[in-house]
Formats: sequence, C-alpha cells, structure tokens
Amino acid sequence: MKHFNHLIEYLEANHHYAQVDEMIKTALDLTEETDSQNYIGSGMVGSFYGDYTEDQRKQIENKIGRIPNNIGIKDFHGTTTTSEIIEENLSLIYIAPYINANTDLNAPVYTGSMSLSGMIANQINITQKMPGIHIFEWFNQYMPNDEFGKSYAIKETRSAIVKKLFNIGVRSNDLHAGNFLVQERVLKEFTKQYQDQFTASEHIDINYDLSEGASLFDFGGFRINRNTPPGQKLTELKNKMNKDNRVMAKIIGSINNIVK
Repeated sequence: MKHFNHLIEYLEANHHYAQVDEMIKTALDLTEETDSQNYIGSGMVGSFYGDYTEDQRKQIENKIGRIPNNIGIKDFHGTTTTSEIIEENLSLIYIAPYINANTDLNAPVYTGSMSLSGMIANQINITQKMPGIHIFEWFNQYMPNDEFGKSYAIKETRSAIVKKLFNIGVRSNDLHAGNFLVQERVLKEFTKQYQDQFTASEHIDINYDLSEGASLFDFGGFRINRNTPPGQKLTELKNKMNKDNRVMAKIIGSINNIVK
C-alpha cells in the first residue's frame, strides 16, 4: 500500500491522471494458482484457494514477491463490484492487524506482497489460510446427533466474537458461522466437558462460547469507528486522494462505507 501511494502521489503531482486510471487495468496472471487443484471453498463473492506446495509457493513468490507460508488467494466472482473488492482489501490491510493487536482473535496479516491496485486489477485478495475448524464440521463429525448443542455453540460463539469486535470499535455485517473458525484445542475441551455432563454426579455448567483464539478470514462487510487508529488512517488516506480521478473516487467511496 505504501508503494502504491507513492506512485499515485507522483503521477498525480505531474498530472498523469490517465496513467493513474490505467493502473487498475494492469494484471498478473494467477490462473494457475486459482485452479481446481487448490480449491478449498466458495462464498457469496468469491472462491478460496490454498494448501499450496512448496514449488507452487515459489512460483507465486516469483510473481508477486514476499508471501506468507500459509498463503491463500481469494478469487472474486465476476459479478463482484470493484467497490466490494476495494472494501475487502482495505479492511484486510487496515482493520485485520488492529483486531490481532487488541483481541484474542486471529486475522490475516497483510504482507504487502501485492499493492491494492494489483489486487483490484486481478479481482483477488492475497491473504492466508487461517487455522481452525468450522463448528458445524466438528459437530457433524464428532457429535452428529446433537443439533441443539451445535446451534447453541454457533450462537454463543458468534455473539462472543461480535462483542469482542464491538469493544474495539469494529463491526461486521456478514459474520455468520461460515466466516469464522474455532481452534481444535477449544473444541476438544468443549466436547469433553459436554460429554462428561451425562455421566457426572452433579450439574456441569457448559461453556458454549468457543471464541477463544477464533480465526476470521472473510473481511467483506467490515466497518470501523472513525475514532480508532485504523479509522483515522483510512480517513487520512481518503483526504490525500484526488476525488476527480476515477480510481481514487472508488477508493474514497469505499472508505466512506468502511469508516463510520
């Protein structure tokens, strides 16, 4: 993002507005890295690819530079708007590290391997495959006959994550059970406690909040309070941009959607 801003500032200062707009059209070929071989799953706006081999990682690194060991690539569907892509990438760059620093939740770390302009142009999100398991997958495998326990654990865990984010000025408009992962250690502890209640001689108070160390990975629909550090940084970024430039106008509009 830093290099992107420097280049933008230089081109803008020299009135090369058309060239700035053309940056959005410059794309890298990542089709090999987003094929069925590495497909993990799909959501409303895109498909996720990960579990790359060492050779694949080196190939990606040669194309885009420094990458995390657990790199994941989100390939946005063709129907996804540019503004939605910008919002998700800005949230990844600015809000995710703030969540890591101020909660016990896990969020992807932006490495700067690809600029915002590159991610927009390619309709991708360079992120990471986060650790953890979906609650419903765990229940379906280890506790398949307990729909109540599954639904209550999802409800309590989601509520706890929402509260942790709210306490630091962050909100998500799309935080459902498919958009967070729970740590295996927490799930194992819960499962033992849950099963012990049926043989215990006295009542056991079950904790259905499994949010400790939970991982977030989908940053579409995230919002941030303007008085927080990331809210202030995004506002500063917006104020540096020329609203008469088409690319910057879209970024400004996305920042207005994110910062509240």
